[in-house]
Amino acid sequence: MKRFQILLFAFILSASAFAQKEFIDKLGNIDGVTSVYVSKTMLKLLPQLDVKELNLKKISQKMDGVEILTAENQNAAKKLKSGALSYLQKNKYEQLMEVKDGKDNTIIYMKQKNKDYSSFVLLSADGNHTGFTLIALSGSLTLEDIQSIR
Repeated sequence: MKRFQILLFAFILSASAFAQKEFIDKLGNIDGVTSVYVSKTMLKLLPQLDVKELNLKKISQKMDGVEILTAENQNAAKKLKSGALSYLQKNKYEQLMEVKDGKDNTIIYMKQKNKDYSSFVLLSADGNHTGFTLIALSGSLTLEDIQSIR
């Protein structure tokens, strides 16, 4: 349930064009990794969804797409985490926030592409090293937009 809440929260936050498409495709092809892509068109339908206590109308129109990669076994989780951290470091993403809950760890990274376009990446690892999730989000979003959804 906790993993689902993290996925839902990150899905709602923003979207990522991750030039990165090649990078995401590569990581999505790791044996044991599940890959989900949500298009800009689908995101535009979000305001029509009834999501309790969340103001999605404003930000869903600013999002470009969402990529979600999840590994549920130790080997795939290790490869996904290693590839993601390498990519983030190489492309100079800035760590915005880290949340530790027991052994679980979630980190949010950001890269400002230009004045009006940002890319966010959420990494979430369970404490048993058997699960890892990457959510890449980008669009014409600001931190204020993200804060305004509640």
